[in-house]
Amino acid sequence: MEENNKSKILYSILIDISGSMYQHIDYLWDAYIKFNDEQKKNSKNDSQIIITPFNTKIRNRMVKSIDGDLNINFIPMDCTALYNSYVETIQYVSEIHQQFDKVYFIVITDGVDNSSETFKINDCKTYTNQYPNWEFIYFGANQNAVEVGNELGIPEESCLTFSQDIEHTNNAFMSLSSAIDRSISSDSGVGIHFSQEERFSSSQML
Repeated sequence: MEENNKSKILYSILIDISGSMYQHIDYLWDAYIKFNDEQKKNSKNDSQIIITPFNTKIRNRMVKSIDGDLNINFIPMDCTALYNSYVETIQYVSEIHQQFDKVYFIVITDGVDNSSETFKINDCKTYTNQYPNWEFIYFGANQNAVEVGNELGIPEESCLTFSQDIEHTNNAFMSLSSAIDRSISSDSGVGIHFSQEERFSSSQML
């Protein structure tokens, strides 16, 4: 795709690095890098990625260009403050989102909240609903991602359950790339939606 026809996209990646991710984070991030490489085809060179690792709190948020170095060393530990991290990241993205044509807000986690103190599930839904033009996407392992994502205010068609192994994780991120491609190329403003085939390829639970 020619540069003039591409979109200036902001990808916000809220990624769980709690202790339960210890055995899985390396191949998960490898799968994300492949996804990022695919997205370069649709994104202007000044598109950006906000990487927000979290456990009991947000750890070392990073802002990078779509072509930037993604060799990041995560050290999973501690618990999962999903609600706090979710709302705080929305607050951060809200300060810069108007610079971009599209915003994809992607949550990646293998567990539910077990340590947030400031924000609750209803706060998450309230914040989600404030930004109807963003595309919120929920990636959940070891859970019903549709159910948990809905509680955050994310439409069920934008939630994907994935299994924590190399094959299914890679499939999940390739499914995400395809879903974003469809949303970008749609003339009717269709948002993120995962097909049944993509859901089956991403999870051995289905």
